[in-house]
Amino acid sequence: YVHIFFADHYAQDWFSTWETRWYTGFTTTSYPPGTHQLMGLLSGTTGLLGAFVIVQLVAVVALVIGVYRYARLWVGEDAARWAALLAVMSSAIAETIHVFGQLPTTFSLAALLHAMPALHRWMAEGSRRSLLVGVATMAATTAGHHVTTLFGSVFFLGPVVVRVVVDALRRPAPGEHGHLVVKGAQGLKLLVVRRLQRVAPTLLRVATTAVVLVVTLVIVVLPYWLWTAGDPISQVPIPHDSRSNFITNPNAGLVFWVIPWGTLLLLLPGILRRAIVARTWPLAMSVGLLFVLGTGGTTPIPRLLLGGAFDVLTLDRFTFWATIAVLPVAGARIEELGRAVGQSRIRTGLLGAFAAGTIAMFMFSANLSHYRSLQPEPIDPQPIAEFLAKDDHSRWRYLPLGFGDQMAWVSANTEATTVDGNYHSARRLPELVSRPVERLEGAKFRGMPGIGSLQQFVTTPERYNLKFVFSNDTFYDPLLFANGWHELGPLRNGIVVWERADVSPLPPVLPERQLPPWQRLLWGIVPLASVAAAVLLQAWSQAGEPVPKAISRRLRSAGAFEGVRPGARFLVGVDVTRSAVPLTWPFSGSWAVRSLRRLRPASRLVGRAAVAAVVIVVFVGFGADESRGPENQVYDFYDDVDFARFQSAWGRLDPLTRPTLDGFMFERATADGLVTSYAKLDQLEVGAVRVDGDRAEVAVRLRYITAVEAFDVEREHELITRDGQWYLVPDAYVDRAPEEQFVRRTTVEYLNLGRRSQRQTTAYGDVLDRPRIEVLDSRLVRRDEQLFIVGQLTNVDVDPADITVTGRLLGSAGQELASFQAGSGTIHKVLPGETVPFRIGFEGVGGAADGDPIVFEPDSVTDLTLAAPVSSYELSAKAVVTGRDLRRLELRNVEVTSVDGGLIVSGGLRNDGIEAATIPIAHVSLLDENDEVIWVEPYFLAEGIRPQRRADFRLRLVDRAELSVIDVPGVVFDNGRADQFDERYAPEPTVALPSASGYDSVRIQFRVFERGASA
Repeated sequence: YVHIFFADHYAQDWFSTWETRWYTGFTTTSYPPGTHQLMGLLSGTTGLLGAFVIVQLVAVVALVIGVYRYARLWVGEDAARWAALLAVMSSAIAETIHVFGQLPTTFSLAALLHAMPALHRWMAEGSRRSLLVGVATMAATTAGHHVTTLFGSVFFLGPVVVRVVVDALRRPAPGEHGHLVVKGAQGLKLLVVRRLQRVAPTLLRVATTAVVLVVTLVIVVLPYWLWTAGDPISQVPIPHDSRSNFITNPNAGLVFWVIPWGTLLLLLPGILRRAIVARTWPLAMSVGLLFVLGTGGTTPIPRLLLGGAFDVLTLDRFTFWATIAVLPVAGARIEELGRAVGQSRIRTGLLGAFAAGTIAMFMFSANLSHYRSLQPEPIDPQPIAEFLAKDDHSRWRYLPLGFGDQMAWVSANTEATTVDGNYHSARRLPELVSRPVERLEGAKFRGMPGIGSLQQFVTTPERYNLKFVFSNDTFYDPLLFANGWHELGPLRNGIVVWERADVSPLPPVLPERQLPPWQRLLWGIVPLASVAAAVLLQAWSQAGEPVPKAISRRLRSAGAFEGVRPGARFLVGVDVTRSAVPLTWPFSGSWAVRSLRRLRPASRLVGRAAVAAVVIVVFVGFGADESRGPENQVYDFYDDVDFARFQSAWGRLDPLTRPTLDGFMFERATADGLVTSYAKLDQLEVGAVRVDGDRAEVAVRLRYITAVEAFDVEREHELITRDGQWYLVPDAYVDRAPEEQFVRRTTVEYLNLGRRSQRQTTAYGDVLDRPRIEVLDSRLVRRDEQLFIVGQLTNVDVDPADITVTGRLLGSAGQELASFQAGSGTIHKVLPGETVPFRIGFEGVGGAADGDPIVFEPDSVTDLTLAAPVSSYELSAKAVVTGRDLRRLELRNVEVTSVDGGLIVSGGLRNDGIEAATIPIAHVSLLDENDEVIWVEPYFLAEGIRPQRRADFRLRLVDRAELSVIDVPGVVFDNGRADQFDERYAPEPTVALPSASGYDSVRIQFRVFERGASA
């Protein structure tokens, strides 16, 4: 979809080099435009998706023909046909197209292969016409993808160059007679001179080719090179599974190595062994090097060879190129095996099995996403586009979450802008380049670094004019709610919309960084012109073809072709009949003939033994005992639960003591909470395993990661053996039913009528009555070298308030040093007369300054580097009316105890409402003797509370020694006006703390996240 997005850009404004819809703006010269511009041209009649299909189909057909033409440089006609057939059924091509959708990769490689015959003829024979055709086709390769030109020149053109030079050394020059006998130094000198005379013209043509190709590479995408030099990519390396160790990460090895190679892996050892001793040895060396580079981090060789490029390139491209480069010699091997058909039943059976396996692997690769979902379910972008188009919603930025690659498809269907994007090489936002995160929408897949990057945006949305979040993954719901976002409800495509109140809209005209006009003209004309020139010149070089052989023979016998350049180069640009050194079978030799003569029909015993071996392997691989041991059963149970395979998880419980499947599902449905409903299992470690007869105890350590924090859980499981298989003994289910079975509650409800207006398009919903907000106290605090502004405020209005609290650190001259907003450190929806605490944490953005380390530690907080000492701070609090998320929980029996030198506050909670409290969130205010806030700490409870039920909580308070108050003056504004209120509203009661703790009292307030209650 990223290529469709770029195509949409060119369809809208062909000569524009600036795209505002991603990353708050980026330059489109960061990606070669050849395929994108072709799609943009076709999209007017076929649509974007239709254009993608057409260009991809043309690229695949050209790639197959290119494989044939490239193979004819190395092997005979029949072997080249087999190579083309293998390309048709290639699992690597199927995966690249159907799973990864890499149009530039297939397009550029097809162009590269078509350039090889012409460049071969130029270097071998000096045909200037071929040089023109070859260079033009390489220009089209660059227009498709410059990386293919850079590395393709090494791995595809390099072997051809070596082949041409070797042939030139062996081919007698015109006028040479006889064989030179080497005697002494003088004879050796004459031999060297003779060889140099042979190869000098060829080397000159090779050097000319290199210079011309470099010039072409620079000119075709010159704006790209200028952008790279003027704005070099400097960001944290983004992990990619193609760089991982395939032994420790077998899933990555399957996707990026086993599937692309497919059945060719079975032939590879024999292919390379035979090819290395034949004339195809340069190609074999190239395949071997590509093979090693494609193994990623499995061996240290790729990192040693690529250096810094190892952390930038995706190494699956080398495996893809290897599977294409090996096809000529693979076709030769298949032809050799085909000669043996009928002479050996084993070889005939092996060839048939190879064909069946190749077809099966091809079908599996093409349908891989159906067997294992690699992307979210298809998302209809139209409802999102309609939402952004109405009521001027597009005047704010949006953020998609859980969309996968489809976020680019959504962007292509709307003019609204987002802070995220799907081409990380072009982004320059410090919050993105400082984290090893490819996209914000999939932040959870990068653990704490991803969540930390996402939190930068949802905590301070005003900085980016970010108002809407489209969520396709409930994992992010707790993070959004904790930072003051509220749910508007689902669209008709099931995507849930979240909104942040009181965010300023974008300016009417967004800033752009367009390139100079001459670069824009180059970018809009040269790449597409290169593709057109390559097509025309390739057609010109094949003038007169194809002609059926029967007609060709009759016309030729009648002299119709006299004086006409032969047209036998429709698929291959080498006139074999004119070659000084005829192409020969690469595996020819007396040993091959003798091996064919020794073929004998195999005995039935050998065939039966082979079949039995296959059956044994299948039985051992698939019929082995799945239980294996108690620790593996525990692993599998948690894996099933984590991926919502509840029926499989239920099947691992003790059949004699487990509940029914309906009972098990009921327990899962009623066990709501942050860990149960919103967590992802990040780590599972098995500790002690004690086995006593038919029973076992397994200790496990679990680490659950949520969007707000991580939870570490330790527990023990009891297992029992039934019929030779281990089962987990289920935990006893305890359900404390409430005393009242039917409950009614009276409520006060609020309704915001929204911003829909036919005449007043500027009357946004945020232009509402602003409740009066009084800031009671505030102070600047340091903890672990991080600065915070803490305090408390009161809603002194009769309407509920949705508050936004912003803190700014100022220098001695009043200059702003840093600015941040209160995220999860405050209660954003405030009841009338309610007092709530707030905490604003100031942290730096890793990688924002020159010299910052590019390594990001997941749980670290980047130190804030200030340009000057903090002399004062400024605090502003503003609010708009709201009617959402106003539920609170009732505290009971709160007490404070001292444990291990620290203070523990514990007590009970009661959900007196009629809706489940999915995630209870505690805000603990630690106060001094004047009831002013010293510190504020939010806590997220792991378990939810069902209606009319109770729960206990236990929280550890922050040690006073960790805090230091910085005595600097602060200026306070609320709703944009200076603090001028004298009246004080009585806050909620507090609990006294021991005087030795450094605090006077503690106040605890619980707000509630209710699933879907905001809608």
